[in-house]
Amino acid sequence: MGLPSDAQARVDRVNSVWQQVDDCIAGAGGSRADAGACHVAAGIAAPKRSAAFTPPPPSPVTLALWSDRRTAMTRIALLLPLLMLIAPAQASEPNRPVAHVDLARYAGTWYEQAHLPMFFQRKCARDTVAQYTLRSDGRIDVVNRCTQTDGTVREARGVARRVGDSTSQLKVRFAPEWLGFLPFVWGDYWIVGLDDGYRWAMVGSPGRDYLWILSRERVLDVDTRNRLVERARSMGYPVGKLVFTPQG
Repeated sequence: MGLPSDAQARVDRVNSVWQQVDDCIAGAGGSRADAGACHVAAGIAAPKRSAAFTPPPPSPVTLALWSDRRTAMTRIALLLPLLMLIAPAQASEPNRPVAHVDLARYAGTWYEQAHLPMFFQRKCARDTVAQYTLRSDGRIDVVNRCTQTDGTVREARGVARRVGDSTSQLKVRFAPEWLGFLPFVWGDYWIVGLDDGYRWAMVGSPGRDYLWILSRERVLDVDTRNRLVERARSMGYPVGKLVFTPQG
């Protein structure tokens, strides 16, 4: 007589876990320590054993490498403090858009002072400028320009729109207009810092993966720039990766 269906299912599940361990070991390239890591993963994934049945024994290969589980656990224990060191610091200031922006006043020319590395800016070497023009329909025309490493000028045109009633939380797209119905072509543009006189601005994003420091002047004074960098740090942005933009 076979096992009840629920017990048989548990036996099959245990068999599946051990098979995954053996497959993992086979792909470990002969490394005993890496094979031990397979057991760590199996220990997390394996179901609880039941007294109603005895699970099948591990294969000879698994038994031969079982002693390396302690080695793998030791590696993980040594890595945990390092992971804690490289984890982002807890933000002491909320990362959120400012309460209100006068978009007509915000429009105009902004000179980039610094930015987090972005794929579409990888060839920009200097003189990065953003030009914003408020439209009658409430949207904003965006023109970004920069001088590339080869000396040529690159230009990108896009459009920004408000998110709900917010004037500081925008969405920007540079994709063609006919793709505007696709949500993923719109990127977050949060104005997270703004001078009362609209002399400088900080633009970020919810995930802190975008950051731009902008100035109405071609070159922002160093004290103000450093203060904004520290403020961005307190918001949790990885300011150690900032690229500072030369302005001619």
